[in-house]
Amino acid sequence: MGLPWPRYSRPVLGLLAREYVSISEQTIRRMVVKTTFAQLGVLILVLYAPLLAFCADNPTDSYIRNVTQLIDRHEESIDRLAAPAESTAQALLAGGSFYLAGDPAWISEGTGRAGGLLATSPLPTAEQFKQLGEWFGKVPEGATIKKGDVVWLSYTPETFSSEAANVKDLEGKQCLVVAFGPKPPNGPPPFTHWVDSLTPWTADTNFTRMGNVLSLWTLTGEVAASTSRQNQTLAFYQSLVIYGARERNDIYTSQRPYKGSIATTYPPLASYHTGLGNGFHDGIPSMKPVQAGVLARSYLQFVSNMVRQIKDHELESIAKVGHEMLQRASESHPVYLMVLGHLMFYATARDNKMFHYLDVRSEGKNLRSSLSPDAYFIWLGYVATPLDFWYAVRSARARGVWIVSPLPAEVDFSQFDDVVINQHWLVGDAAVEVPGYDIRILPPSGIAQLFIYELLLRASGGGSS
Repeated sequence: MGLPWPRYSRPVLGLLAREYVSISEQTIRRMVVKTTFAQLGVLILVLYAPLLAFCADNPTDSYIRNVTQLIDRHEESIDRLAAPAESTAQALLAGGSFYLAGDPAWISEGTGRAGGLLATSPLPTAEQFKQLGEWFGKVPEGATIKKGDVVWLSYTPETFSSEAANVKDLEGKQCLVVAFGPKPPNGPPPFTHWVDSLTPWTADTNFTRMGNVLSLWTLTGEVAASTSRQNQTLAFYQSLVIYGARERNDIYTSQRPYKGSIATTYPPLASYHTGLGNGFHDGIPSMKPVQAGVLARSYLQFVSNMVRQIKDHELESIAKVGHEMLQRASESHPVYLMVLGHLMFYATARDNKMFHYLDVRSEGKNLRSSLSPDAYFIWLGYVATPLDFWYAVRSARARGVWIVSPLPAEVDFSQFDDVVINQHWLVGDAAVEVPGYDIRILPPSGIAQLFIYELLLRASGGGSS
């Protein structure tokens, strides 16, 4: 929030005093006449202090600044990705399988993902391992850890101790383990391969996640670049929003997915590969060799521009929605929030006082029955405004907020007095073009969704998640 200069276009001293320190204009004038210029400067600082404090304490501005600086730190620290990228590339080229472990939100963000690798699977817990055996008739080969496999594992300060033990166990099985997370207060963690999230140890969980997601996709890009320099091309998913993507993806995989609902659990266990190998193309398409740092930098520049676009074009709408959230929460009638996204299923609070969470998997089909007249429904989604939900909101005579990446031919839903907040990423959810490859890679949507979600919480006075 910028300084409200139009309000202070009248004589500055008198109006600031009346607004912030309750001193009459006559008193101010007498004080000004009797003061020296030095004393007047002190007086102005005193009068400005509450306003400056108000601006400095604005949680929305503070969060935008922190995210912007985080992206900048990642771009300045791309060199830290070189060693883990080369180690991962060599392990995959040698036939290792590829797993993600640790934070469930991070695992979900990185597996079965538009713009992400075909090769990655969640490292199963004991319960998930059992479920996989039941679903497939036997535990898929791709779910069985072995020597030479690659495990990328993320942690937060809260999970550091338990995940450190998991790293030790996996390394004992002779896996290549790369740990992602913040530096502890007593120095770098005791991991063989570590990617700093570049977030403070004291940061909230979602800010740490944002750092780890930036690391996830920049390192993925660098691994792809490394294998390209060895004349091998890792396979990436194309978003199913794009016509023909399912057929395109099927060409490059022998995957036999479970045909039931992938909504049974998250991360989606149906994404486990059964015979996919380590996810390299057979020569078509073929990435041209890419120098180290190029893809990571390209991704971060896209994300930086995306965040800037949200800041420049969506803050007014975000503030409007935040105000509505605050008002309705104060009246014990919180807004309804429903989300769709790999990351957001885990990153969204279930007990925040500023909203009532609706689960899209269990409550989406009957949304109309959840909404009363004058209800306020927020959809934090993916591509396009979902017209079935829009119809439910209209039928209930409720109000809607649609936080999406609009289709190019989508109508302007603000004509219905709804609020539309653009996530500012391209349909297809892939930020980086790679010479010689048939699709863009590396998805930015998780960052946009998390950024807007956290801005809403701060704009409503609800703090971080």
